[in-house]
Amino acid sequence: MTELTGKQRRYLRSLGNRLKATVHIGKEGISDALLASLETEFVHRELVKLHVNPNCEMTPKEVAQALPGVADAHWVQTIGRSVVLYRPLEEPEIVLPAAS
Repeated sequence: MTELTGKQRRYLRSLGNRLKATVHIGKEGISDALLASLETEFVHRELVKLHVNPNCEMTPKEVAQALPGVADAHWVQTIGRSVVLYRPLEEPEIVLPAAS
């Protein structure tokens, strides 16, 4: 998977602002159940917003560093306790700006 450019990341951030968090990370942190839930979300959409609950032992920054590698996704943004990840579908719905 190629790395996102700054322009592409900015575009995805603008789309991510409107999203509601559909995956919540609880006290277990990154667990098999979380990865299964995230995988289910990526089947239906390319851009997923996660919420890191305050009782989670990991900080949002730690989640943002660890989760993209495990989920085969790109980190887009961490803001507050929310993390936005992107993984293109086989037939992408989101058209990214050209990587120039």
